[in-house]
Amino acid sequence: MLRKVRIAAAAVCFALITLLFLDFTGT
Repeated sequence: MLRKVRIAAAAVCFALITLLFLDFTGT
């Protein structure tokens, strides 16, 4: 159970970082 939560949190963080990176590089 904890592993799934940790993986989900990591996926969300990775997606946010990717979006921020793309936003900064886009502008």
